[in-house]
Amino acid sequence: MKSTQHGALGLWLIAGSALLGGCTQVVQETVYVEKPCEIDKIGNRAAGYAVRLWPSTGSHDIYVGQYLQWMMQAQSDAYLSLYQVSSSCKAYELMKNQRVSQGETVTFPGGGSGMALKVKPPAGKETYIMVATRAPFDWMAGTDSVSWQGSVGLLDMSGDQLERRLSEALSRLDPATWNVATQKIRIRQNQP
Repeated sequence: MKSTQHGALGLWLIAGSALLGGCTQVVQETVYVEKPCEIDKIGNRAAGYAVRLWPSTGSHDIYVGQYLQWMMQAQSDAYLSLYQVSSSCKAYELMKNQRVSQGETVTFPGGGSGMALKVKPPAGKETYIMVATRAPFDWMAGTDSVSWQGSVGLLDMSGDQLERRLSEALSRLDPATWNVATQKIRIRQNQP
């Protein structure tokens, strides 16, 4: 049985009376099903430079309540933007057009920014997309809605829409001038 709902899906199983000596017992089992908000990798085989995005912990398994930092690097002078598709399929703009020098490693959130990226439920997969461009990259239309929560923007679009819109906007640029790095992490509910 498949479901597109995220979270606990209660399944009722009835054990046959032959197995339980003539008694019927109802057993509830909790099964977790992930929402299908997976983002495919946005790529650029013709990119003129390499980019990297990695979690500072080195692990792609993060637990609810932990703090997360991202390390980013471009092998060219560039403008970096960072987007998140949460485990609840919400799309966020975390950083926009931060200027970096070739080979410089940038951390998000940066030290001294007063910002922290604390992992919240629900458990599941999250995708982070770093876009590097040689010029500032403004792809949203004037009609796009962004709800600002401090310096983080909740985009009024799904993860799938974010991926499609970014891909369309990037495809209009000279391929040698941009690149993308995508990382997925698994949010786990409880630490062992």
